[in-house]
Amino acid sequence: IYNMVIDQKEEKISSATLTNYAACWGYLNVLDKTKMRDVRTLHFQHVIDDAYKAGLSYSTLHKIQILGSLMCKIAMANDLIDKNYAQLVNLPISAPKSEKPSFTPEQLEQLWQLSETDSTAAIILALCYNGLRINEFLDLKKEHVDLNKRLIYAPGSKTEAGKDRIIVIPQDL
Repeated sequence: IYNMVIDQKEEKISSATLTNYAACWGYLNVLDKTKMRDVRTLHFQHVIDDAYKAGLSYSTLHKIQILGSLMCKIAMANDLIDKNYAQLVNLPISAPKSEKPSFTPEQLEQLWQLSETDSTAAIILALCYNGLRINEFLDLKKEHVDLNKRLIYAPGSKTEAGKDRIIVIPQDL
């Protein structure tokens, strides 16, 4: 059924969405040996609960549910099941936030020392101190940066709030 979803959607969706489906299938594939007519909400709920315990974001849990729902729709269209069991899954209100590791003061000091001769270290420091996402940083053009005023006019990329931000370049950078 998963392969049928991919076959139906492949021409209509972006490669990023296909990649998301493949990642979600990595969690749903525990059901791979179960006949679709035997899969129920409880099965999908176990997958979601296990992914939640593994620390996946709400967004990812929702994507897993969506893929399960697409699979159910195909199974329904082929008279294998009469209900979309994935839609009945209870998603947690919010997934546990995983603590993102940051650089220790010692590691930052090493980066500062390396930045004198290593452009990669300098880029890492710039990312640490300016708040830009990697793709935003890589997309910057000369006209986005005013070194005299020490400002970056970030075009942004992810949300409306993140677009057209003005970022002060710290004195140390």
